[in-house]
Amino acid sequence: MKITNNGSHDELNRTQYSIIQNIMYCLNNTVKCHSPLLCWCILKILAGTLIPILTTMLPKTVTEIVTADQSVYELVIAILTFMGSLAILSGADIFLTRLIYH
Repeated sequence: MKITNNGSHDELNRTQYSIIQNIMYCLNNTVKCHSPLLCWCILKILAGTLIPILTTMLPKTVTEIVTADQSVYELVIAILTFMGSLAILSGADIFLTRLIYH
């Protein structure tokens, strides 16, 4: 029995799609059926990206304020700003995780 190679079909005569075609199919169907999910995923990615950036910038900012002999008030405001932002982003990240995967 000779097996012929039909190019884009496998042994069960199913069409083989590329990875890009599969991703585009998933994204198109997500947009059609549940478009807010993409917005939530983008927000989760942004929150997950900003958390480590702010965590890295906080010690640098504190060191700069201390070495520049600025007031304690400015130091407290800078720390509270960073910590408040981190708290909001961490809460949003947890909320979006539960919202997306629930």
